[in-house]
Amino acid sequence: VEGRLQGRTKLEREDLDAIERSVAKARRQRRGGKELKGLSRYGLFSLRFLACWHALIACVQAKNATCPAQTSGSLMLQARQSTMKSQSQRAAADGFMTMWSDSTTTIVGGSCEYANAANGGLGSPAASSPYIASEGYCAVDSTLYSSGGACGSCWRVSYDGSPATDPGVPGSLVVQVVDSGSAKAFDCHLTAFQRITGASTGVFPITYEPVDCDVGGAGPVATVLDGDNAWYTKVIFSNLVSAVMKADLFLGESAFTMSRVSGATWSASTAGKRDAASFSVTLDTGDIIAFRCFDSWPVPTGSSCTGPPSISTSETTQSSTTTTSTTTEKPSTTTRTQASTTTTTTTSLPASKVWSPVDGGEGRACRGSWPGDNSPSYYTVTMAQTLEACQRACELRAECVGVEFSGSRCEIWTRSQGIQSSKALPNFWCLAYSLPTTGRFVPVDGGSDRACRGATPADNSAAYYRVVGSSLV
Repeated sequence: VEGRLQGRTKLEREDLDAIERSVAKARRQRRGGKELKGLSRYGLFSLRFLACWHALIACVQAKNATCPAQTSGSLMLQARQSTMKSQSQRAAADGFMTMWSDSTTTIVGGSCEYANAANGGLGSPAASSPYIASEGYCAVDSTLYSSGGACGSCWRVSYDGSPATDPGVPGSLVVQVVDSGSAKAFDCHLTAFQRITGASTGVFPITYEPVDCDVGGAGPVATVLDGDNAWYTKVIFSNLVSAVMKADLFLGESAFTMSRVSGATWSASTAGKRDAASFSVTLDTGDIIAFRCFDSWPVPTGSSCTGPPSISTSETTQSSTTTTSTTTEKPSTTTRTQASTTTTTTTSLPASKVWSPVDGGEGRACRGSWPGDNSPSYYTVTMAQTLEACQRACELRAECVGVEFSGSRCEIWTRSQGIQSSKALPNFWCLAYSLPTTGRFVPVDGGSDRACRGATPADNSAAYYRVVGSSLV
């Protein structure tokens, strides 16, 4: 350890350089009369890490045999876990963003291994995240990456229009971490980069803050990357609301603590045990996800099990098992858990949201319950180059009920009652994003005192309807 400290690797030197820059910024803020509590998340994180680093150096220099053999990566991971506990109290951090690639398969080589080529690339069960499908993903720098601790975490990245190397427009997007090696805080796929900045290249100043991920309809997934072996396995956990901090494998009543291999992958030595298999993963939010997976073990490489089709962080179940001091029994669990089933189980999936035009869609501006109801509280504004890009931005948000698009302005509607009306405006599009309405009636423009029409208020072709009576039904 002492030799490694003296000869510091390139990664460690980069980490220290980043810390020094952050501390210098903090000192400038204090000299300017700003309170230390106003430091960014990055500054607080770096100060915690710096304290850990100096403590380790002092320990090693004293040649203390009890010093923990920890690397800068593991120290940063501990600091990240500590700061995650006070997430709600943190302000957004400042940084820079660059464009990673425009290739649809660039994630296949990502260090988190969600689209591991050996397991099917983009067809892998581990690549089911909606952020991968919509190319809303990024690589991050070594500090944020935390030796893989950030894999699968989601961040709201925002650009406010400040000067950059290239022209851009303000925007914001929730992205998922899938790779490391970025020279800046974030290095995002072109699709995500354009949604945030409106540009295709350049270096842009951003703010970023951690948020829960949207898991779409697939739910959490556990995929076996190294199977057919009763003595060793390697597994990747994906499509979760946040990053994985701890993982355990249970074979019957025997428990095996898993170790992070790299990225989002975890391994365990299973001592030749053959029994029904399940997993328990602890997220950096403190939540515990329980996967009850396979009836027998080992299983072939590529086998996977999934959780419920729709996961909500507000939905909880309680689980309790026998507590014991040995490592051969399942520990008691009283924290929030979510049960899962194997992929071979036939499940009745809930209906997925679908896109539908509001009053014809084209030439319509979205409204609330009537054509004049356009409260700013109903939507958030971002920038998108196309209607399709606007729709993809909506699909990344669980609360989205539709979009209004004009030029490069994209309104993402989150009104709880949905989009119930519209107003005629040229060069506008209004699309609703909701569950299919087959089998129930939905009011048009509020319903009351409205006469039905086709694509326009004057479109009332007799071919559209059949008259069955003269009295109200």
